[in-house]
Amino acid sequence: MLGTGPGVAKHRTALERYIRKEKPLVLALNTQSEIDAALIDLRVACHPVRLLADCEAHTKLPQPLITPYSMLPEDVQQALANKEVLDFGLNVQTDTFEFNETYCITPTSLVMAYAFAIATSGKAKRLLLAGFDGYEGEDPRNFEMNKVVKTYTNNGNTIPLIAILPSRYDVNIQSVYGVVK
Repeated sequence: MLGTGPGVAKHRTALERYIRKEKPLVLALNTQSEIDAALIDLRVACHPVRLLADCEAHTKLPQPLITPYSMLPEDVQQALANKEVLDFGLNVQTDTFEFNETYCITPTSLVMAYAFAIATSGKAKRLLLAGFDGYEGEDPRNFEMNKVVKTYTNNGNTIPLIAILPSRYDVNIQSVYGVVK
């Protein structure tokens, strides 16, 4: 799973080598485009305001977009009319992750939580995270993101989260350089 942190660009060569060798399913959050587009399988976006802002970019990106399409405002649906969209529902409920075949429940509308739920609902064996660097210093967004991570990992039905690039979040870390020869 590709987040939008600067680590993706910094470690692009190793990430691309790993993807070419191991051929994992690659989900990119929002419009992350720091690696070869041919290596990205699907895109994930869920926040209506962010989607509206990124609509033009999404229509130009070749990958199908997973989003809670039927729940989006009509103007966002119209902006995505010519895009291949996979509709996966999203409900937000405090401190909750639930995984279903056609929808999920997450504790927040952050795309990271939505993507974790999509991968888990899709029966992935593990989630390798790249570009989940975190924020500098004492940025309160680190607390918010870590709360999502902890809520996810404390749910009994989840899969392992492993950062393959440096991350400030409370996840296991295994260097991409250790898995790529």
